[in-house]
Amino acid sequence: MGNTECKTKDNVTLTICTAVQYKINKKMIRQAVFEIVNPEAQIQAHIDDVLRSTLPSMDLDAAYEAKEQVTRSIMHAVKAAMEPHGYEITNILLTDLRPEKSVLDAMNAINASRRQREAAMEQGETQKVLMVKAAEADAEAKFFGWSGYCENAQSCCRRFPRLHAVYVAGWFEPAGCHAHDDHDTIH
Repeated sequence: MGNTECKTKDNVTLTICTAVQYKINKKMIRQAVFEIVNPEAQIQAHIDDVLRSTLPSMDLDAAYEAKEQVTRSIMHAVKAAMEPHGYEITNILLTDLRPEKSVLDAMNAINASRRQREAAMEQGETQKVLMVKAAEADAEAKFFGWSGYCENAQSCCRRFPRLHAVYVAGWFEPAGCHAHDDHDTIH
């Protein structure tokens, strides 16, 4: 039916689009035809009155959340005002609550920024998991590599008793064992 502009509590200008369904009460045709010259303008004036008295007490988010409550308030007020004149209001719809373009752009930028921040956090968590898994794999490889190295050294010590004495004494080096026993050097 019409558009109403008003400001919310947080100073955002909203355009509210409404649609009204009504009919003339057959028993009150005379009042409907002769008492009100422009019923649509009268209905719109009542809608504007309710919107302009209700929405300034709400911020933008609350206005979106209270859409059904506002619709009921409009329905009650318009019915009460128009029934004595022969008009039955059957339904009122708030079809759109539109903030001005700059506010919409700002809201979209905030939402985009929030999504980018969440994506960055998810990427960071993924990198963290990958680094932990790589470190675990590296530690496991080193453990099994050193374990094999130790087993090999122990096997050599069992086969070569002189090498065992060097191993126990702590002269064993990972790059090779340089045991100086007379003229023996083991690599």
